[in-house]
Amino acid sequence: MRFHWLTRLGMAVTVALGVFLANPAPAHATDTKFQVTHAHSGGAGTIAVSIKGNIDWLNRSVRLYNMQIFVKGGECGIGWLAGYQTNSQGDEVLIDRNRTDTYCPYGDAWYPVPDITLDGSFISGGITRLKVQAWDETHQGGTWGTFNR
Repeated sequence: MRFHWLTRLGMAVTVALGVFLANPAPAHATDTKFQVTHAHSGGAGTIAVSIKGNIDWLNRSVRLYNMQIFVKGGECGIGWLAGYQTNSQGDEVLIDRNRTDTYCPYGDAWYPVPDITLDGSFISGGITRLKVQAWDETHQGGTWGTFNR
């Protein structure tokens, strides 16, 4: 009886290991740091808004985390986020978008921004390009940064 019980245990472990190896974790690219800054006077003036953080390229989606946004005192700033899928010609199709809150400090300030995930799970290939914009709501101008998987 003892041998029979050990045989069954060995078979169960073998099956469990086979299932684990047949279903690997989702594809996960290396994390990337980003920072996008918008300055007055076409980039030559005072910094109005800057957003920075980390990009976590998931299987088909992208997560932005450890984000912070800087806004110049007396201004209002927003971070815009857009996930695209690109083809070999460089054409873009918008997959998902989101934004931070609007921040309007009295003095220069950095604010923590909650994590944001752009969902590309519903489309084969998912999100392959991320665009982040530091937007100066007060003067209606912004600067985009582009990041590719």
